[in-house]
Amino acid sequence: MGKHLDPVETLPEAPPYRPSRNRLYKWKKNFCVVFGAYSLAVGGFDELRTWGCQHSTFLYDIFMRLGKMPW
Repeated sequence: MGKHLDPVETLPEAPPYRPSRNRLYKWKKNFCVVFGAYSLAVGGFDELRTWGCQHSTFLYDIFMRLGKMPW
């Protein structure tokens, strides 16, 4: 019956996956900031910056398939 406990021991291995999620979390936020700076450099339109943030969040949600995550 010890072999049946092995799958249970693999559950603690899920938390190490969170750091990778945090990296994507930071990447999305950095992408939004970079895109915002680029839009300000080009025309300074807040609409483009807001659209960039929403667009990056939309792609992030589809890619991760974990639902919307707060900034």
